[in-house]
Amino acid sequence: MVYLKYVSKNLEEILAGSLLLVMVTIAFVNVVSRFTFQFSIAFIEELEIYLYVWLVLLGSSSAFKRWKHLSVTILVDRFPQKMQKGINILISVFTISFFAILFYYSLQQVRMERLMGVTSTSMDVPMWFYTVGVPIGCVLIIIRLIQRIIFLAKEGGSQA
Repeated sequence: MVYLKYVSKNLEEILAGSLLLVMVTIAFVNVVSRFTFQFSIAFIEELEIYLYVWLVLLGSSSAFKRWKHLSVTILVDRFPQKMQKGINILISVFTISFFAILFYYSLQQVRMERLMGVTSTSMDVPMWFYTVGVPIGCVLIIIRLIQRIIFLAKEGGSQA
């Protein structure tokens, strides 16, 4: 039970850390192969690029969870605490709207890639395996933003 709670609280970090470990490992293997055997493994660069998309979205979700994403607060900080709370809730709602739109269009992209049978250049893997990271990342971000709105509504404060 404790393990499950830990995983749900740190899902993005666990997945992002695992992806980063995989990316570093395969990059290291490629570097060793290139300098030892004068042979570069072509698909590794492609795989790293696609895994990076997943890594960025998982990192974004983690940043939203901690309220550590990039933001300009110079105007919001000038308002009283109660107004800051309302403004941050409003900003979160707008951000959810953005990621909901991105979710919709990224699902369309995944659907089209599946219908057309698009595959990656070097590995001949269906492209939607990589592209599905965008809607999954959007869902994680939306969940974290909803959690933030609930926190702001209950606890208050501009940052936590």
